Amino acid sequence: MLLSDLSFVGARFWDGFDKDSVASQYEPAPVDRLVAWLIDWLCVLAWVAVTAAVGTAFYLTGATVGLSPGALNIIATATVVVPVTIALAWLESSSREATIGKRTRRLRVVDTDSGSRVPFPRALLRNALKIAVPWTMGHAVVFEIVQTSEAGAIPGWLWVATAGAYVLPAVYVVSLFVRRGRTPYDWISRTSVTRPAPPCSSSLTSVPRRTSF
Repeated sequence: MLLSDLSFVGARFWDGFDKDSVASQYEPAPVDRLVAWLIDWLCVLAWVAVTAAVGTAFYLTGATVGLSPGALNIIATATVVVPVTIALAWLESSSREATIGKRTRRLRVVDTDSGSRVPFPRALLRNALKIAVPWTMGHAVVFEIVQTSEAGAIPGWLWVATAGAYVLPAVYVVSLFVRRGRTPYDWISRTSVTRPAPPCSSSLTSVPRRTSF
């Protein structure tokens, strides 16, 4: 009777295992995260196309005449980078716990310690480091290069900033293939990207209770 009772208790525990716990999830392959990232960027490019069309209309009408490169950079950041960062953070902190790209790959962004949903402020921090920082650096570098190239030689610090705008995303990609595949923005925001573990076979989850030893 003892062995049969232990089997029954074990089966009940397994069936009622918390699907949101870290133990019931596993780390996805780096390729899955890259594919999800590419799908997200296709969605981002759709928004960029909309803002570019509006910006072109303002440019053709002369509405941007007299604006400095710095002002144009601020406008571009406010209309493109900020909305994209907030939208991705909102999706990852929602009940879906994933962006559109991550949903196609069955990925979730969860709290590293508990496996629960990430609050919006931490999701915002995550996407600010992932998207806003390198993107804003790239914007600033491009506008500054245009301005300084007209005045003469490009200063050395600008080349360093240009390298940083490209190196940072490269570090993010490389980190997917190192150790557990957690990126710097994952570590800083205390988040993990996981995939729900596949359901166990019925032979493991359904253990009949024996009435005799």
